[in-house]
Amino acid sequence: MKFMKSRLFFLVFFFIIIFNISHANAQTLYFCEGVDYLGNPTGSSDVFNIGADGGYFYFLVKLQEPVGCTNVDYILYDINFYGGITYNTTIEQVDIDPNWSFFWQKVTFYNAGTYQVSVRDCYGDILTSSTVKIKMK
Repeated sequence: MKFMKSRLFFLVFFFIIIFNISHANAQTLYFCEGVDYLGNPTGSSDVFNIGADGGYFYFLVKLQEPVGCTNVDYILYDINFYGGITYNTTIEQVDIDPNWSFFWQKVTFYNAGTYQVSVRDCYGDILTSSTVKIKMK
């Protein structure tokens, strides 16, 4: 009986892990220099160089299903040298069609650093998250 319980626990744990991995890969945040009409990133990278006056690039969110919201938030956190995370700012995008499965936002940076970006939908759920590094030219 104990063997059956441990086997059942293992199977349930295994399916939870597989579901979370497949669900996590279903939505992606790209950092890129541009976006084509099909929603594909151009000049995608996780490192960007900006000048003393700042520089911009795009946050492109690609989903497996329509977003179902008319707005999303991009929540930015600073990641320090030791890996500590501090809230920086929230950027709201309000021009989204609920039927869209991809959308993007042009974002300007003025400071070098490493940033964690999380995308939150109108229901408060995190859709995707990624890290980008900004360097000064």
